[in-house]
Amino acid sequence: MRVGFGFALNLASIDHNVRFSDFGLIQTREDYRHDWTDTFELGGVIPPLATPRAPYEGSYDGPGPLINNTPDDRNSVAVLLNTDTATFTNRVRASFHGALTTFSFGPTLTYDRQGLSVRASGGPTVSILDWSSSQDELLSLQETSGGTVGGTSTYRTWIDDSSGLKFIPGLFAQVEVLWQYDEDWTLSGFTRLDSATSREVNPGGSSFAIDSSGYTVGLQVGRAF
Repeated sequence: MRVGFGFALNLASIDHNVRFSDFGLIQTREDYRHDWTDTFELGGVIPPLATPRAPYEGSYDGPGPLINNTPDDRNSVAVLLNTDTATFTNRVRASFHGALTTFSFGPTLTYDRQGLSVRASGGPTVSILDWSSSQDELLSLQETSGGTVGGTSTYRTWIDDSSGLKFIPGLFAQVEVLWQYDEDWTLSGFTRLDSATSREVNPGGSSFAIDSSGYTVGLQVGRAF
C-alpha cells in the first residue's frame, strides 16, 4: 500500500447554440359603414299616386295631409368594408462558447499486487471558465389588407454580447485500475466523479446554466518501446 499526492489538469470546450421563436401577436382593424333605415307611421294617410308627391307639405289644419317628421322606428345595419391584420413574430438565436480549465489535487492511495494496481484519489477542484455568449432577436411584421397578404418586413432587432471569467470550486473522487499484461503491454481504466457548483450567464433575455458536475470514464491501452 502506497500513499502519495496527485495533481491533474483537465481541459474542456463548450459550444452551445439554440434557435427558437417564443412570441406571436396579431392585431386586427375592421372598417365598417352603418346604413340607417327610418320608418314613419302614416297615421291613416294614403300616399298619393299622383301629385302631390312626397315630401308632404301643409299643416294639420289644412291644406293637405301631414305625417310626423320624426321617425317612429330606426334600424342600423353595419356593413364590413375592409379588414387589416398585422402579425408579429420573433426569431431568437443564442450561442454560448466556453473554455473550461480544471485543476485537481489531493492524496492518492495505491495498492499493487501481481501486476495489478488500484489507485484511489480525491480532493478539491478549481475550475476556470472563460466564456462568451451572444443573443440576437428579430421581430418581424406581416400585414394583410382586404384578404391580400403582404410581404414580411423587419420591425425591430436586438443584439446583446457578453463575456467573462467564472471560478467554480468543487470536489472530485477517482478510482483507477492498471493491469500489467507483460513487459510491453498495459491496460488501464478509470472512473471519476466531479461535484461542483453551478454558474449562470445571461446574454440578453436568455440564460445558460453551467454545471461541471458529472462522471468521467476512460480506458487506455499502453505499449512500451
